[in-house]
Amino acid sequence: MKYMRNMRFSQRILVVFVVVMLMTTGICGMVYYNYSAVQIEENFRVSTHDLMSQMNHSLESQMSAVISRANSMLTNRTFVTALTNYLTVPSEKNYTQCLGTLADFLSEFRMNEPLVQSAYIHTASSDFDDFSRVRLSTFNFADTAFAEAYVLENSPSLQWFPLQRDCIFTRAEWVIPFVWRFSLAEYLGRPNQWQYLIVQIDQNALENAVMDSFVSVDHTFVTDNYGNLVIGSEEGYADMRESLQAVDKPSTEMWEADIKYAQEEYMVMHSSLSVNGWQIYILKNKTELLHNLEALRRLIIETMLILLILSMAALMLIINQMIRSLYNLAKRMQSVREGNFTARFVYPYQDEVGDLAGSFNYMLDEIETLMDKQNQSIEALRQERDRVAQMQKQKRKAELRALQAQINPHFLYNTLNAITWQAVANGDEKISQLSHALGRFFRLSLSRGAEVIPVREEIEHVRNYLLIQQIRYGDKLSYELDVDKTIQDYPVIKLVLQPLVENAIYHGIKLKEGAGHIRVSVQPREGADGALLMAFCVEDDGAGIEPERLRRMNDELQRVVSRQSEGYGIYNVNERIRLYYGAQCGLCYQSEPGVGTSVSFLVPALEWEEEDDDTDSDRG
Repeated sequence: MKYMRNMRFSQRILVVFVVVMLMTTGICGMVYYNYSAVQIEENFRVSTHDLMSQMNHSLESQMSAVISRANSMLTNRTFVTALTNYLTVPSEKNYTQCLGTLADFLSEFRMNEPLVQSAYIHTASSDFDDFSRVRLSTFNFADTAFAEAYVLENSPSLQWFPLQRDCIFTRAEWVIPFVWRFSLAEYLGRPNQWQYLIVQIDQNALENAVMDSFVSVDHTFVTDNYGNLVIGSEEGYADMRESLQAVDKPSTEMWEADIKYAQEEYMVMHSSLSVNGWQIYILKNKTELLHNLEALRRLIIETMLILLILSMAALMLIINQMIRSLYNLAKRMQSVREGNFTARFVYPYQDEVGDLAGSFNYMLDEIETLMDKQNQSIEALRQERDRVAQMQKQKRKAELRALQAQINPHFLYNTLNAITWQAVANGDEKISQLSHALGRFFRLSLSRGAEVIPVREEIEHVRNYLLIQQIRYGDKLSYELDVDKTIQDYPVIKLVLQPLVENAIYHGIKLKEGAGHIRVSVQPREGADGALLMAFCVEDDGAGIEPERLRRMNDELQRVVSRQSEGYGIYNVNERIRLYYGAQCGLCYQSEPGVGTSVSFLVPALEWEEEDDDTDSDRG
């Protein structure tokens, strides 16, 4: 920044222009680039969403068609009759008729559904297929996962199974089976007699139907409702499976999300099939999707550089014209600096340089005028000095009058002392106690002019005040002083307890019906840092304070709000405590109407500071 301030004006303009130009074009380029990136992503999402919807509908329709055709076959009268006759009377004739009929139905079922690789029927008496494939001699339905899935009687009738090798026929092709358990109990008259239709979907045919639709994406995965891969790269799915499962999936059938895999960010679109719970995932690499924007980025940078060069050339011409006039003005200023106050700068145009020229000429005129007024100003300063000296004399006189006014409390204390001895001589004990307590009260109030006194003197001052009030109120007032001896010699600013006690009497005890009691306590406390603290508390069992007024009082004490009428004493005490000990200290009231009030404050136990003893004695 210092280097910038020391640059020539033309250089500074050029630097500022370059910075502003780069920032403006850079920000505009970034905004346009980001907008283009967002639009590309949004367009891809929309097109992929439509493609996903079409694919979802296509798969849903094909799977539903397979299930619907299977249901039609199982409910066909010819099919049911042939199978029922054989299961009822398993003769060779009925078996031959059933074998031919079921083979025709299964063959027609397979031929009409391109996704079906094979269909197989298992019954307690025999198994049937369409003879288009060679059956494995080792296949036994009871020993397969198909049978295990129906161990429980309330198992779903239609169940889908993971992608697997064909375990029924010899080609061992990859298939996705589903099993439909059905019953002919109403025809056979025998309950709990189950038959099973095993339909195996050709994985290759299904994959071709799906993959042909998603040639523009990077990865396509179809999984069953257990998370097992049905279609897609097994290696790719194994790597991305953890990232896909970590996505916070909404409850909708179709949703979008972003995942990060191998330091690359992918857009993920998901859909599910309601017919069998299969999940479809489409993934597109964002970096590859935005690859075409690199040309746009280079175009933006090249445009920025060309605009910068052209703008700098135009700016240099304008700056040179401006600087020439400013240079001439600077020469006139240098002449004035050397003492030539008659120099003037004539500029014919009304631009900013013209304003500067006018101001320069006006300044020279004013300087000549000010020089003429210099002597008048010097004389005025001399008169002001004399006036200040006179005010200092008056201030000293006021200080002397203030010192004289201090004699009055001393005189009052000495007079009360004389009254005390006269009352003792006459045997008037009440008057003697009252005047003696009042005299000590005034004596401690003076404290030889000291602002800080020991705790014991502050307590003694309160004791004399309470003694005077007890003589005044009689049995209506009782009091108790509880001071820990270990802290009674520590310093405290004076006259902090008496206003609190006075407030307790006039706003608590006086308003109460019957006798009242005041307790004043000073106890040691340990601070958070281990330092010694002193806890002062004044409690009464008087009328108490209403909650709203109590809240307002504590809020004003916290904000150090001063009052000129009601409660002036406690606000004055609060302000003195915070000024002397810090803003963290101050008064805090607690009260309950009809029960009583307590006011407390906590201050650090400070050590005494050495002071010159130049105060007067308190004796009159």
